[in-house]
Amino acid sequence: MKIISLIKKGSNIELCFDEGSIYKLDYRSVFDNGLKKNDDISDEKLEALLLQSEFQKTKDSALRLLARRPHSKYEIKIKLIRKGYSKDIIENVIQKLTDEKLIDDLVFSNAYVLELSEKKKSGIVKIKSQLLKKGIDRKIIANALEKISDIEEIENAYQLVIKKLKILKRKETDHKKIQQKLYSYLLSKGYPSELISKTLRKINLLSDEIM
Repeated sequence: MKIISLIKKGSNIELCFDEGSIYKLDYRSVFDNGLKKNDDISDEKLEALLLQSEFQKTKDSALRLLARRPHSKYEIKIKLIRKGYSKDIIENVIQKLTDEKLIDDLVFSNAYVLELSEKKKSGIVKIKSQLLKKGIDRKIIANALEKISDIEEIENAYQLVIKKLKILKRKETDHKKIQQKLYSYLLSKGYPSELISKTLRKINLLSDEIM
C-alpha cells in the first residue's frame, strides 16, 4: 500500500492509502518512523505501526493518571481497561512503567500506609482492606504495615477516642452507651478489637478527668 496523504488531526495523523483505506496513528509513531507521502507500507509494517501507536496512547493515558496521584499496578490496569485499551498493550505499558520505576507497589503501599495512619488515623484492619482492594500483594502489605508501630497505633486510637468523646458527652450521659459508641467508632476506623479494648481501658483510668 502506498501513502497518498498524511493529515494531522490533533495529536494523531491520518494515513490515507492509495487503495482507499485510512488509519489513524499517534503523531510520534509517524515521525519516529519517518513516514511520508508515497511511502510503500506492507501489511506487517502497518500492523507494527498500529501496535506502536496504541502502546504510546496507552502509556500517555497511564502517565496522566499517575500525574494526578500515585496508583498501584492494579488501579492503573483497571482504569486503562475501562478506557478501552487492549489488555495485552496495557500489560506491556505497566511493565514498561514498572521498569522505569514510575509504578512501584511497595513504594505506593508505604506512602499509602503513612497517609492513612498519620493523617486519617485509620487502623491496620482498614488500611489492609484498602490495600487489598487496590490489588496489592499480601506480602507487600505486610511489609508496609510494619511501618506502623504498636505504640503509634494505640496513640492514634487514643486521640480518636478523646476527640469523639468530647462530641458524645454533649448528647449522651450513660457511661455504658458511650463506651459502646466509642467501641463501634474505633471498629469502623479499622482498629482490631483487642486494641480497642486496651484504648477504652485507658480512657476508664482517666474517667474522672474526662467523663
